[in-house]
Amino acid sequence: MPLPATLPPALFITGTDTEIGKTAASTALLHALRRRGLRAVGMKPVASGSEDLGQGLRNADALALQAASWPVPDYADLNPYALRQPLAPELAAAQVPVFVDVLSNLPASFDQIGATLENAARLQRAGVAVSFVQRGDASHNARKMRQLAGNAVANGLPWADGLAGLTRVPAQAFGVADQIGSIEPGKRADLVLWEGDPLDVAHYAEQVWLGGRAMPMRSRQTELRDRYLLRNAQP
Repeated sequence: MPLPATLPPALFITGTDTEIGKTAASTALLHALRRRGLRAVGMKPVASGSEDLGQGLRNADALALQAASWPVPDYADLNPYALRQPLAPELAAAQVPVFVDVLSNLPASFDQIGATLENAARLQRAGVAVSFVQRGDASHNARKMRQLAGNAVANGLPWADGLAGLTRVPAQAFGVADQIGSIEPGKRADLVLWEGDPLDVAHYAEQVWLGGRAMPMRSRQTELRDRYLLRNAQP
């Protein structure tokens, strides 16, 4: 159907993910149209991940579109809704974290056809706070959660976000961030001293403190370890 005579021709650029080149394609089109002597203006009505550059919030993609446009539009017209946090549009209103089963990458239905080990990393790049859940496992296997975080980091999630997914993010989600989830004055002194990377299952906790009290580090697992290490060491 042809556009009404009162409206200029327009193109809507979209994509299936973040960081896949929507802005690059849009600016290339704007430059090509300008070389043909046409007036072409880019717009980004809603932009997340904006910074305050002294004249209000500005988004890097919107600034690139503004620079490629002619005539150059006012920023407020080009990007009327600039959000500070880099949020995924469908989650921006909810402002909630997503709990991801990192190892669930085998689709059980057509609804999960896009399942991938990179799910946590993709959510983080979109500005979503990520934590972890292991479906179908008993609570005594909560120790496996750091394995999930480690797998997420191995598949693109920044290490700091992997650690936050075990500490700060779930504390905020369950409304107890004023007590636990980070090391700050006034919060409970629940601490763990690791002898290596806590997101690598090859490393272990040397000492645990709960409420500032050192916990015994002896367990059934350590007893079995010591028994069989001693037995194997005998000639």
